[in-house]
Amino acid sequence: MSLTVLLMWEFAARAAAPSNQESARLQYARAYVQLTRLQLQIAQARNQEIPDTLPRAVMAGLQEHIILSEIWLRDAERREAGKPYNVALETATILSEFADAQYANAVKLKDTLQTAPRQLELLRMKAELARLRVASAKQIDLNSPAALVQFQVERLREGLAELKEQAVRVGDID
Repeated sequence: MSLTVLLMWEFAARAAAPSNQESARLQYARAYVQLTRLQLQIAQARNQEIPDTLPRAVMAGLQEHIILSEIWLRDAERREAGKPYNVALETATILSEFADAQYANAVKLKDTLQTAPRQLELLRMKAELARLRVASAKQIDLNSPAALVQFQVERLREGLAELKEQAVRVGDID
């Protein structure tokens, strides 16, 4: 989808939203947070019935998805209120904290879980990349929709690379 189409959609959504009701964007964001929480609950229930049905990486991905949906909700709330908000910075900061926690947990449990050195190094590098993403987000011009979109595109590329890596690990693709 081009930037022009995204901007047109944004302006149309703002113009169509009644002033005395929540915008469709905000309603969607609230519903999406509920959906992501429900998805995690279903996965946790499945893992309780049959232990380790879903690997830790999948569970961590679901938790990350909840964090992101909550950030998007806060962004929608602030937009609704007309307050400036650097969603890229908050997303990057929270994901950095999440990556740091994953790495710290892996270091702490490396002997118990027999974490491979390569896996530990991968988690360390992901935490470092997340910290660099925070530094990059701090430099975004909030008045530039193009800069925000570019930051989001970079994050999507990283996410796709991570998904491919996970698929290769479990043997789904070459």
